[in-house]
Amino acid sequence: MEVAALTVLLFVVHLLVGDMLLDYPVSLLVWTTTPWTIPANRAVCISREAKYCVVDYECPRGNREHLIVAMNRLGDIRHVLKQQLPVVVTLSGHSLESLKYHHPLQFDIHCPILAASHVTMETGTGLVHTAPAHGMEDHSTGKEHGLDLHCAVDDNGNFSESVSFGLAGKSVLDEGNTAVIDLLERQGALLHLSDYQHRYPHDWRTKQPVILRSTPQWFANLSGLKEQAVRCLSNVKMTPPTSANRMVSMLEGRDDWCISRQRVWGVPIPAFYSCSTGEVLMNRASVSHVISLVKQHGTDCWWRLSVHDLLPREMVEQFGSEEFIRGEDTMDVWFDSGTSWASVLRDVSDGQTGIADLYVEGSDQHRGWFQSSLLTRVAVDGVAPYRHIITHGFVLDEENRKMSKSLGNVVSPNDIINGNKDQRGYGADIMRLWVASTDCSTDVSLGPGLLSRIADQFRKVRNTERFMLGNLFDFNPSTELLPDHQLLPLDQYALHLLHSYSEEVTQAYEECNFSKVHHSLMRLFTVDMSSFYFDCIKDRLYVEAAKSSIRLSAQTVLYHVLSVTCKSFAPIMPHLAEEIYSHRIALPNESVSAFKNGWLDCPSSWRRPDLAGDFEIARQVQNLAHSVLEKARIDRAIGSSLEADLVIAAPPGRVYEALKRLHGRDGTCGASTLCDIMITSHVSLVCSEEMATQPDLHVHDCTAIETGLPENKVFLTTGDILLSDGSLPATHVTVQASRCCLEKCPRCWKQWSATADTVCQRCQHVLDTQASSSIDRKSLRVEQINKS
Repeated sequence: MEVAALTVLLFVVHLLVGDMLLDYPVSLLVWTTTPWTIPANRAVCISREAKYCVVDYECPRGNREHLIVAMNRLGDIRHVLKQQLPVVVTLSGHSLESLKYHHPLQFDIHCPILAASHVTMETGTGLVHTAPAHGMEDHSTGKEHGLDLHCAVDDNGNFSESVSFGLAGKSVLDEGNTAVIDLLERQGALLHLSDYQHRYPHDWRTKQPVILRSTPQWFANLSGLKEQAVRCLSNVKMTPPTSANRMVSMLEGRDDWCISRQRVWGVPIPAFYSCSTGEVLMNRASVSHVISLVKQHGTDCWWRLSVHDLLPREMVEQFGSEEFIRGEDTMDVWFDSGTSWASVLRDVSDGQTGIADLYVEGSDQHRGWFQSSLLTRVAVDGVAPYRHIITHGFVLDEENRKMSKSLGNVVSPNDIINGNKDQRGYGADIMRLWVASTDCSTDVSLGPGLLSRIADQFRKVRNTERFMLGNLFDFNPSTELLPDHQLLPLDQYALHLLHSYSEEVTQAYEECNFSKVHHSLMRLFTVDMSSFYFDCIKDRLYVEAAKSSIRLSAQTVLYHVLSVTCKSFAPIMPHLAEEIYSHRIALPNESVSAFKNGWLDCPSSWRRPDLAGDFEIARQVQNLAHSVLEKARIDRAIGSSLEADLVIAAPPGRVYEALKRLHGRDGTCGASTLCDIMITSHVSLVCSEEMATQPDLHVHDCTAIETGLPENKVFLTTGDILLSDGSLPATHVTVQASRCCLEKCPRCWKQWSATADTVCQRCQHVLDTQASSSIDRKSLRVEQINKS
């Protein structure tokens, strides 16, 4: 449908004298936007519930006429006709029903006034010209009341020879339309003529108006089939679920299916027509003969062979081939595609005579392929041809306009992947990631700006995986994977997050909710890993002894995160997944392909809700710490967060106990999980009461002491801590930051050294261990050489 400038006219038709409601002649003021259909007028439709009135109209010739119009439309009609149109009497819509009037062009034809639901009071006069041969609503009204459905427009869009008044052979959209207007004007029936902006069907390719006309067609009667089809559809999973209601309503409102088309291509309907009577010949014998010819010559034989060859021999001998002509109708393409299950699925050995796991198409297929497949399969086998239907929307440009060659806004997938002279190529994975990022159940936008943002997300995923690969360069999963109970609390919490992620994406894949997979992956990498966990473990990865248990603990988690996430996005970004697996150190029984190691394997032991609550509290405190550290940086009291001491004050209770558990010593020099989370050199945890009585607290080796440095400025922030499950009432926490009084270790950069330019105790211990290990390896090598 497109908005177009059409001709709107108001014309009058005269009621029969015997049907007069009043003592004087009365006419109907009828309106239409398709004057060319007036020769096919067979009724005037009204609204039974509306109020109508008789108005006094002064004709241009000076005489007066009484016209019937809808009361709700009287104001606009007065404006159009530029007359006061005084009301003579009011009438009910019901009182007008079944009255008859003279046809506007042929007075000897008498037509009825009918009530119809499509008549509204938004436009027009409330009396609608009805031509059953030229419109869906008109046709339905005509069938309901037994009106003449004969079409007077031929295949070339011209008035047929059956139309009088000199209209025959004239184009209905051009000179024929003008001729009808002239006829009305000469008869004095035309009251108004003007252009009108109105929605009217246009051909999508040529953009020209469409001529609606009734023609003989082949129909399949669905009255005995649609109820069974609806029952079968109730056992089919629909994505999105709302699409089920749409398809059911379409099925229930469909009584027949027009299976014929008038095209120069397609599968022919094997019908023959008698030249003398027009009677149809199509029986089992004639159809079987045509089938045998199609098997031998293909469907083109219907057009290439003679009628003599197309008819069975016995029929030719009985009637003669000159008695019949072949039909030129082709089968509806939806019937062709709808019966594809008969060819594609019949050989599937699933125990259910070939039921497809999934049908995927656009929302327009609820009336098309989805429905034709269902109806044909139910008719033959009594079952639906599919277990699951996914309905997707359509791709629009960045301005949410439909893509069209005429508009020049079509975005080619090939150009996105491989690029062209105007843009670089993004590759298949970014194209697939964009698809996964969208809610496919609705129309989605696509353009350079959106692709650029998706490319940034792709690089985020790739760089995150590369960080993990880089920190696993010296990790052998066959011998160095630690069991869950040997992992540090922070690492166990990371596996808990990974377990939740695996459950979430697995369910999303099962529901074909790919946008949720995309959202979960980006949240895991951006919020949980890059912005939290990776920052917390970098000190262990870069500073601790290569084979220390606390470094292996972090590497164990990185190995699991790399494996699980890589497999989880492999269906969306297969090339990236395979690239990662080509560099990953695999276990002995693992494949080098991300697609050959099964689905996500996350043991239940990774699920740790007991730890999750503690770390949710700690991460909220971390946000407060970042806020106060930023204040100190802006004031130039510190440069890096490692130059700061933190004091965290919480009241006795859940929050304090959780932070206390995370503040246990995990390493040397006073390091703790809480210290790693805050990314500072020192953290002190105190009760709020202690904070209130000792405002000059400073931290060193996890012990609160007085600094004695009056110039050391203290920064403060406060906030409420809440748990997402609502189990924790708002708890007020205070975080205090000041510059550390110790020196920076040149190796780990933490403020743990007693004097400048000397390594801290932790780093010295690591260096001594590595030196001892190197001497041991050298001695072993010398011993081996001596023995040889």
